[in-house]
Amino acid sequence: MPAPTGQILDLRGSAYDRGRLQAQLRPDRIADVTVAVTRRLRELGPALALPKVVAWLDAQHAYTRDNDPDGYVEVQGIAEGFGIAADALFACYYGNVIADLAEQPALADACTAWATPLGVNGPVVVKNRDFRGKHIDLQCVFRHADPEWAGRRILCVGNLGAPGAFSGGLNTNGLAVADTQVGTVDHGEGWLRSFLMTRLLRECATVSEAVGLIFRTPHAGGGTLLLGDATGAVAAIELAHQAVAADEPGDSGYVARTNHYVSERLQGRDLAPPDDIGARTSRARIATLDHALRSLPVPYPIEAIKTLMARHGDSASAALCRHEEGRDTRTIGSAIYDCKSAALHVSFESPCQGHWERILP
Repeated sequence: MPAPTGQILDLRGSAYDRGRLQAQLRPDRIADVTVAVTRRLRELGPALALPKVVAWLDAQHAYTRDNDPDGYVEVQGIAEGFGIAADALFACYYGNVIADLAEQPALADACTAWATPLGVNGPVVVKNRDFRGKHIDLQCVFRHADPEWAGRRILCVGNLGAPGAFSGGLNTNGLAVADTQVGTVDHGEGWLRSFLMTRLLRECATVSEAVGLIFRTPHAGGGTLLLGDATGAVAAIELAHQAVAADEPGDSGYVARTNHYVSERLQGRDLAPPDDIGARTSRARIATLDHALRSLPVPYPIEAIKTLMARHGDSASAALCRHEEGRDTRTIGSAIYDCKSAALHVSFESPCQGHWERILP
């Protein structure tokens, strides 16, 4: 099925120009982005006034400006284009961290992601994006091209009003990255996960290069990354501020993450206790994925992966494709990054609807 009109945007030029182009190409969505930002700030509410949050945001603002000038300037362009204060946008991007600092983990931002070298075309990175249902119409795929990147191009899945690889992406070398959210008690000054994903795609060609950069870099903390490249390497990374862990496929042939830490190195750093409903749901989705992958033919055909990610499971908590009517969380899209072909298979709605588009950088 063809992608809905306006959901694939070509952003070319400097970081500032690419940021500003979002609003220029979709002026019909300027009001919607403004409403989404206002709603998110309202959700964060009193947390934004906590002294530790104010101090942390100030430090993080300066850190991003000094260490990620491309990401920082791209946000300035987005803010200018949509007519929103840049400080307000930054606060929204750090919303999950702010919620953690206020001890209010963002359970609504939950995703399921996995990576394997055993796709029928080679390595794949796969993600179901679970997010607020109201954001489904703001989803876009962005083709980024910058004259400073020596010909490398980046394909990003994200939202209007958000920079770079906000949900994941793929570059023309075949390096792919996708993330999941994990609330943590271990936050500090460093790279925010979404800015980090864009940096990896901008600067790295392989998983090995990406993992090396990750381990040399301080992180704001929270979440996981799933990585794959055209050579067949895949990895799962867990991010906290004081510790980072890496995992490669074992006998299972894949790595998978939902919304809790798995590694021994990060044990005890989850914000939500193990008996929390969000933690139980996270473990249930991992169990569903493990069970389903054992029954798929190997190598995994793309069509079989699409069917898998549309799986509703035996209960709402175990579903990979989620439709939680009682909460503002649902699977609003799905992405399969085919590393060897440097191609993205994407659904701009729940994958159970069966509408997919193949897109090249």
